[in-house]
Amino acid sequence: MSGDNQATYYTCIDKEYYEFKWVISDYSLIFTKVTGIDSHIFTVGSDEEKKFQLKLCSGNVVVSGYNETSRCLSLHVAEMAGQFIMKYKLSVMTGEKIVDTRIGHSTCQKGGVIHMLNIQIEEFKKFVSSTDSIIFHCKLTLSKGSIINSLNDENAKMNQVLKLKFDWIFLNKDLSDIKLETACGKEIPAHRVVLAAASPVFRAMFTHDMLEKKSQSIGIDVNYEAAVEMLRYFYTGTIESREISLIIDLLLTADKYQVDELKIECEKILKSKISSENAINILQIADKCQMNCLKKNVVDFIKQHISVSSDSDDVGDMILNMERLFSK
Repeated sequence: MSGDNQATYYTCIDKEYYEFKWVISDYSLIFTKVTGIDSHIFTVGSDEEKKFQLKLCSGNVVVSGYNETSRCLSLHVAEMAGQFIMKYKLSVMTGEKIVDTRIGHSTCQKGGVIHMLNIQIEEFKKFVSSTDSIIFHCKLTLSKGSIINSLNDENAKMNQVLKLKFDWIFLNKDLSDIKLETACGKEIPAHRVVLAAASPVFRAMFTHDMLEKKSQSIGIDVNYEAAVEMLRYFYTGTIESREISLIIDLLLTADKYQVDELKIECEKILKSKISSENAINILQIADKCQMNCLKKNVVDFIKQHISVSSDSDDVGDMILNMERLFSK
């Protein structure tokens, strides 16, 4: 069947993403004085109407038929308008090492409590590092309830790009067989097999009868910082930066090299960073890269911001930016 005669439709649900890390130092000293501690209150999304708090306290757990004292970690919904479905992934970390992971989902509303962890105290002590600290890393996915049907929506790709864990040769000249010359002229060492596995554009360059197939250096019309972040994702499966301007450049780069999963990761970051200062710029990029879910998020933010904001200068600047966008 010819590719020109194929069409793929996707259905996804509008979501918000948030990552929160709680580092507890002096764990043993703290729990000799108190039976529970609370994290800072944090928000999900850009409207600050959804607020959460982690709490670690003493509790009880049944072990071999006996009640034992435990440590309980729970997520408390401090503020929320309406009811949402939330997925969570909790990683308990000792330094950089993940020692326990919990995954679940729950309906959440204001005043709700989600119990994430309940472990007998002696077992819990194994999570505490030699420096007497413990880290809770929480990833939340909040469903906003709006179902979106679209054609070629990159946010719902089923065929994910393979993420290779080659961090040991990231930006390393060892075994490098290609250099990427960025827009500013700076070169980055890379490896053809990694590039080809992550991007169909690079794969075509290195397998078809093209000039790049034999060249030891290829030019890419991408700024150096965005190119480094793209390669970081290829080699390690992670994005380090959260700077809006760089994530926008990275999204454009991922779109250029057809790295669909990287586009989705950029979309998650941008969704969580939408503000009155950057909304129009993100909307323009979302439209250019055909990111329909991201476009809807920005449009919803703009509509809500205009209707509830008391800052006339802020709203005025946003409207002027919209006028400049549509006049181009």
